[in-house]
Formats: sequence, structure tokens, C-alpha cells
Amino acid sequence: MKNKKNIFSLIALIIGVLALFYYFRAMVNNAGMFIGGVLFALPMLFMLLVAILMNAIGYFLANKTLTMISAILYLISWVLSPIIGIFVVPSMILQFVAYATYMPLNDTSGVSIQTDEK
Repeated sequence: MKNKKNIFSLIALIIGVLALFYYFRAMVNNAGMFIGGVLFALPMLFMLLVAILMNAIGYFLANKTLTMISAILYLISWVLSPIIGIFVVPSMILQFVAYATYMPLNDTSGVSIQTDEK
């Protein structure tokens, strides 16, 4: 059975890209505080960029694991800068919802559990 792409992951991707664009534009427009703003927000922006990349890859491959990784990266980017990182919260929540709505992963470990029922 082919996994379908998750709409929650797509919405989170769009919101994440818009948030990254908003933060970058706000830093460029604040020329007087550009250096301080970059130093303060750089870790959050880096984690947000990585989360968006993982979100995009997870969405296009319909991969449950990458969806969870991107949700955790969105969470880390918010923790790194909670005041200005409030716009990543919807993406984070949508990614956790997308992870919860994916079908269960197929067991490909090769380990089988046998029961002794007679």
C-alpha cells in the first residue's frame, strides 16, 4: 500500500517557509540592529531552516520518521528563541499531528515474534 502525502505536513511546510521569510525580512529591514538581531536569532533560524528541509523531504517521500524529526527540530527552534519564535509553533503542532495521522510503520526489522499458543 502506497503512503499518501499528509496535508498537515504540507500546511506546516508552507507556514514554516513563510515564517523563515518573515524572520529574514525583519532582520534585513532592521538595519540598525542587524548584527545584534542576527547573533540573537541565528541559532533559531538555522534550526528552522533544517526543520523546513526535513519537513519538505518528509512530505515528498511520505516518511513518518522524517516528519517526527522535523517536528522536533521545529520545537528546538522555538526553544532557542521563544519570544521571536512564536511563529514556528503552528508548524510544530501540525507536524506532530501529521506524525500521529500517518499509518503505522511496516515492520522491516526481520525480527518475528512467535507466541506459544496451541
